[in-house]
Amino acid sequence: MKPALPLSLAYPSNRNARFRELLKGEQLVSAPGAFECLTARLVEKAGFPAVYVTGSGSPSRAWARPMWP
Repeated sequence: MKPALPLSLAYPSNRNARFRELLKGEQLVSAPGAFECLTARLVEKAGFPAVYVTGSGSPSRAWARPMWP
């Protein structure tokens, strides 16, 4: 059995449009932060409609230190 793709990869050409639709809605969009792919997968499995990834968070996590001294 082929494993299911994460929601963001299942329909890559549609993800921007789906995110815009989320933002147009009446409800507040809760997007927990993730600094690596494992955390993003856990956020997805928890049922959140979106995930936030910071530009400096991923390298900081990989190097185990802040980007700037």
